[in-house]
Amino acid sequence: MSLNEERRGACTSKPLADQRILDPYGVKKWIALAGIFLCHVALECAVGVTGGVGARLVSDYGINPADVGVLASASFLTGAVFAIPFGVLGDKIQVSTAMKIGALISLAGVWMRVAFYPTGQFWLYYLATFVIGFGLAGLNANSLKYLSLWFKNRIALAMGFYVAGAPVGITLGVQFPALFESTMAVLTATSVVSTVGVLCFMLLGKTPQKAAESAGSHIGISEYLAVFKRPWVWIASLVIALPMGAGTTFASSLTAAVVASKGVTEIFANNMVTLNSFGMMTVSILFPFVLEKIGMKRTQACILSGCLCIFLICVFGWFIPNGELVVLLLGITGFFNGVVNPLGKALLGMLKEIIREPEIMGVAGGLQATLQNLGAWLIPVLIALGAGSNNYALFAITGIVYLAAGIIAFAIPRRLISFDKQ
Repeated sequence: MSLNEERRGACTSKPLADQRILDPYGVKKWIALAGIFLCHVALECAVGVTGGVGARLVSDYGINPADVGVLASASFLTGAVFAIPFGVLGDKIQVSTAMKIGALISLAGVWMRVAFYPTGQFWLYYLATFVIGFGLAGLNANSLKYLSLWFKNRIALAMGFYVAGAPVGITLGVQFPALFESTMAVLTATSVVSTVGVLCFMLLGKTPQKAAESAGSHIGISEYLAVFKRPWVWIASLVIALPMGAGTTFASSLTAAVVASKGVTEIFANNMVTLNSFGMMTVSILFPFVLEKIGMKRTQACILSGCLCIFLICVFGWFIPNGELVVLLLGITGFFNGVVNPLGKALLGMLKEIIREPEIMGVAGGLQATLQNLGAWLIPVLIALGAGSNNYALFAITGIVYLAAGIIAFAIPRRLISFDKQ
């Protein structure tokens, strides 16, 4: 090779090296992550505000506290019904586009709620909340594929940020009523925040160029149906569905149960609920950094360890004589949830059978999101039926559900999971 040819090769290789650094493994993937995080915060805020104004709705609509829970859970029902269609859509078109469609429908629901609230009609508020759930259906069904395209199978860190958007958004929604005396003002402020978050995703949420060019692959119905015949896809999906249902029970029942049984004040109990959310939020973001250091091969062990800690606190911590210490321990479970939830959500994307066939990752994520939403909607009902008025049984069953999730995660053969960098 001549000197001139060597120089030409050096000149052409440098831009290629720069391109490899910047796309998709550089700044762009963090911008894409910021977009989906802000959208998740915005939509969870729109859902969480119903709990924040729950006492006002009881008075304004003439309903009981249980009906507030029905209103708040409407978005979970949307996710259970529409997650798989959104997952299929994410396989057929650009995955970011599928999520943006759902987010825009949610935005319509957020402003519908503002318009419907003055009517005093329960079913109209419920309808608007159901419509808000379309965005979360699109995000939860396609977040796995979206983040995998940017981060490959090393998505635990990215999923940690995504999952943290839920407690951040819910906390915002719950806190808005303290800022405004008018419920109409609360719902309007929530709508503005939701609009800003969705618009951020419209600008920042992109599909990697190579994946965008291959979108719309000709996958037949038989290939999609075959996904539902893969047992490890179902099992990996249960690893997030069970904690989601148990966590919903935990968050909604903690204050009422401990005030009645442990002699603590409502303020102290609510502070422990806040501690629970804070713990989940911070650990969801920070622990994946730790996992990268100690090794991704410990993913299943970390899920099981987190579930085991929650199980022990729920089942045995209740018998500690000091009521405030018991409630403090229950509040601390949020830190272990911060380990379980993002890793449980990411586990499906680490299955080799899914990595080898990214074109069906959307429908697999849709199945996961369906079970996740069904868990959040159905498991609290089943736990309530099993526990009755026994508050100890309520937490004991919740702990057992967590432990089951950890055991299921550890039951997946390690040879079926990819822990190597790609």
